[in-house]
Formats: sequence, C-alpha cells, structure tokens
Amino acid sequence: MKKNIFFVHGFWVRKDARGMFTDIESYLLEQSEEYNFFYTDLNDFCEDGKDTFLKPLSEQAEILGRVIKDNMSNLNENIIIAHSQWCIVTALLKPDNISKIVFLAPPTNNDIDKTIKNFETRPGTDINKQGVSILMRSDGNKTFVPAKYWKERQQYHYENLYRDLKDTSRVSVIFAAQDELIKNDALESIKWYEIQTIDGNHNFDGESRKTLVKYIWKLLN
Repeated sequence: MKKNIFFVHGFWVRKDARGMFTDIESYLLEQSEEYNFFYTDLNDFCEDGKDTFLKPLSEQAEILGRVIKDNMSNLNENIIIAHSQWCIVTALLKPDNISKIVFLAPPTNNDIDKTIKNFETRPGTDINKQGVSILMRSDGNKTFVPAKYWKERQQYHYENLYRDLKDTSRVSVIFAAQDELIKNDALESIKWYEIQTIDGNHNFDGESRKTLVKYIWKLLN
C-alpha cells in the first residue's frame, strides 16, 4: 500500500517554503518509494511571489479539503503533515479518511494581540481589523490580511478544535524546544495526542531538521 502525504504549510509562506517539506520528502524517498506527495498553496501571492494575500481560515480549510478529496485514494494510506498555524486549518477541516496527522510546532493559544504585537512596531505595518491589515515581514515583504481572518480567529477556540480532531484521526505532535514564535505552555490542552519535543526553532532549522525528518520517518513507520 502506498502512502499519500499532504503537506499543509505555515502562516504566509508558499507551499514549499523554507525547505522543510521538501527535506521531509527527500528523506522519506531515500528510505522508501512507497510515498506520494501533495503540496498546495492556501493563500494568494503577487506575481513576483513576495507579497502574500492571506485568506480567511475557513477558505483555506475549503481549499485543503478539495485538494485532499481530489487526490486521496482508498487504496492508499492518507496522511497530513501540517506546520504552525496551519495545524489549525487542518483541525478546522476535520478531514475524513485520514489515518495519520503530524502537527509540527502547532499553536495552542489563540492570542491575536500577540500576533499583532509581533508586527505593529515594524515600519509599514498597518493594523485594520475592519478592513485590510498590512503586516511587514522581517524579509521586507508584506502580508495583506482581510478583516474576515481576524474575525474568524476570534471565533475559534484552539483547544476545542484539537479535541474534536482526536475522534477522527491518530494525531502526533512535534514541538520545538527553542520555538521563538509558539509558547509550549499549554501542552495540557492537547494531552490526548502523542507529543514529542525536539531541539530547534519554529522552523526546525539547521541540525534540528535532520532530527525532525528522522523522527517523522519513525512516526510513519
């Protein structure tokens, strides 16, 4: 039986950004040829690929749902690997026929004010919860955020979304011990999941990437 792996990327990045998912794919294929991999962008991007136009979480969940539906097979095992806030998109979708879900550095606290605080001191950032916000990123590019995104985030309780997901899939969580973006102080809220913490930053850069991909291989086999 082959395994279909659906990658779900983080906050504003493209589907193959930062090399995390491509590194996972490369390592898994070195171990076995039994995998199929599916990438999808859940947001829109300007023509040069730099600025991002963020979609509301519900729309992103719909896109993910269509991609899974169009590519899953009952003859194969279907697996999701999601990173950062897009673990929430996966939980919001609550997909059917997914045997295994792996969350990488998932947020456990829906703190909108903290998200805004991370950006509001940067020149060029303009927070407008009633219209379109502009978030300046550290690389100098912009993320445009619609009002519906903020509104939806206020409606969702992350702990409840995670709790509901446990009834449909087996979920494993990998936290980063030195995560600079996500606080790991709410592990109790997802205590029913298989949880592992490894050294590394939010994107598991450097040597921690090697540890990450080897651990994912172990989880999937």
